[in-house]
Amino acid sequence: MNNRPNSELKSVVCPDKGKGVVKRALTKDCICELPGGVIQCTTCGSIFCGRVRVKCAQHPNTIFISDFAKCINCNAPSYYLYMAAKK
Repeated sequence: MNNRPNSELKSVVCPDKGKGVVKRALTKDCICELPGGVIQCTTCGSIFCGRVRVKCAQHPNTIFISDFAKCINCNAPSYYLYMAAKK
C-alpha cells in the first residue's frame, strides 16, 4: 500500500524525447516533489536556496532547475552540500 496520500491523483509533467510532454504518476519511490530549502557548502560556507540533486528512482532523467549538483561558489561536488535543518 502506498503511504503517500493521493499519489494516484498527483502527476508531474516531464519531457518525452521530442514527443511533447507526458504526465507521470508519482509513487512513494518518487522524490521529484520534495521541497527545497537552504543548502550550505561545507567547503566554502556558501549558503543558497534549492535542493541537493538526487536521482529519482522513478524518473532518472528528470532534472529540476532548483537542483544543484555542485556549489554555486566553489564548484565543490554535491557530497559537500547539505540541506540545513528546517526550524
